[in-house]
Parts: sequence; structure tokens; C-alpha cells
Amino acid sequence: MQIIVKRISGKVEAVTVSDNETAGMLMNRLGCGKLLAGCKVLGYNEAIVDSTLFEMGGLEGGKNKKSKKKDTSKPKHKKHVNKKVKLACLTHYNVTSAGKVERLRKCCANKKCRVACFLAQHKDRLTCGKCHTHIPKTN
Repeated sequence: MQIIVKRISGKVEAVTVSDNETAGMLMNRLGCGKLLAGCKVLGYNEAIVDSTLFEMGGLEGGKNKKSKKKDTSKPKHKKHVNKKVKLACLTHYNVTSAGKVERLRKCCANKKCRVACFLAQHKDRLTCGKCHTHIPKTN
């Protein structure tokens, strides 16, 4: 029986095969990789008699390295949130019994700020938030 085999290079060959020869024997004779399942007897398989067999070759490469997932085990840094104080303006001003409004904090003495900025109170100094001038506290 004759079988037509198309090689990877593009050549077409006609190969004579006995009825009791297996696909594994044919692969060894042609020196090719996987052509058919190696245990099948070619004489009993009627589909092979009139068809062309194609030699297959595996290609190397093509697989890319898998990308690592981002590790989210560490919690993100929480942003500092200032405490909200209701009616915070009452800390800056005081209403006297006579009905006059007086300032509880000193104003900045710098020409840029003047009356617009109050000085922040620290343990040992008073500071302006706008022009960053420092005045030592005296008790």
C-alpha cells in the first residue's frame, strides 16, 4: 500500500507501507516527530489509504513570562485629617459684658499680614502661618 506524506520542508513523498506496519514504525523510518498515534496499524485504518499525511513539527518559544500580581497586603498610608471644631471662630474672639468684641489672640506685626492674620500659640512661641515670623512667648 502507498501513502503520500507531505514533509515540513514542502516536499511530497510516496511511501510504500506493509499492511501490518504501525504508525510508530513509519515515523522511525521517516525520521519525523509525531505523525499518528504510534500503536495504530496502518493497514486496518481505511481513512489513511487514500489521504495525504502531513508531517508536524513543534515550534519552540512563544511563551512569555507570567507577570506577577501586585501585592496589596500592606495597607495604604492614611492621609492626616484635621479635626473639625464647631464654631471655631469663638476661640479667636470674645464678647464682653458691655457688648464689645475683643480679640483673644495677637495679630501679626509684619507689614504683609498686619490685622489679617492671628498668631498661632505654641508652648514657647507665637508664630504667623502666613509669613512664618516667630515671637518668643513671655509669661
